[in-house]
Amino acid sequence: MKKQRDKKYKNPFTMGVYYFTLMCITGFFTMGIVREFKTYFDLKTEVLANQQLRQETLELKQTLENEKKNLTNPDYLEFVARGKYHVSRNGEQVFVFPSLSQGLEGDE
Repeated sequence: MKKQRDKKYKNPFTMGVYYFTLMCITGFFTMGIVREFKTYFDLKTEVLANQQLRQETLELKQTLENEKKNLTNPDYLEFVARGKYHVSRNGEQVFVFPSLSQGLEGDE
């Protein structure tokens, strides 16, 4: 019985099929592992990007909340109206001068 078993495993064709099957199974599992690592790193990159976006959104929210609070202040409203929109009181004259950065760009 032992001689038949030894002879069966020594057949080159049987050994080739056996090794080919093992290589296919190993390749299949290796591909699965590689795919899992790729998924892991893709998700990690996405999480980092989302954390950065969240931080930027929180900063924008804080800025908007500060501006909302300032818009209830009449002095700030007057400052914005006069500075940005050139609103004046009756009898006032508004002179608009170019900023330094605009003056430098115009000289070139």
